[in-house]
Amino acid sequence: MTDKDRPRFVQLLRLLGEQYRETLSDIRQEVLFDGLADLSLAEVERAVRAHIRTSRFFPQVVELRELVTGNVKDQALVAFERIREEVRRVGYYGTPTRLSDGDRAMAEKVWGGWQRLCETLPAPGSDKYAFEQKRFIEAYDTHARLEPQDTPPQITRGDASRLLGDLGARGALRSVK
Repeated sequence: MTDKDRPRFVQLLRLLGEQYRETLSDIRQEVLFDGLADLSLAEVERAVRAHIRTSRFFPQVVELRELVTGNVKDQALVAFERIREEVRRVGYYGTPTRLSDGDRAMAEKVWGGWQRLCETLPAPGSDKYAFEQKRFIEAYDTHARLEPQDTPPQITRGDASRLLGDLGARGALRSVK
């Protein structure tokens, strides 16, 4: 979001305030804006509306962010699936060109390299596959907690639909001086 989005953002906060009977100080509004500033206004608006439909309490920044980006385990599951698809696409001798730097680094960290990953990743549905998936998710979660990123990876609607099923899912904010 940018400063031009502040008036609409304040409207969203007023909507939340009314729904949850909360009073929002200027400082609280600024904290919420800063915590969500890297998201688009459309993403924040969808998150606010989804939160109103699904929660009984006023949202924390992290709750609204997770409605946009997914939680760390969701992100890890999506990353695992992207890695698996790339293994299937390029195989042992290929170069994984469709992976983000972060996904590729996690695959190398967990399995020790692309060729090793290709050698050890079992077919979906097997007990060993579930074990490897769980091992990757735990490593991803640990990495995310120890080395938080400035911008978390985004889970696209296509990723979520394909991997997790269809989830279906007025004033101006005064500037701090």
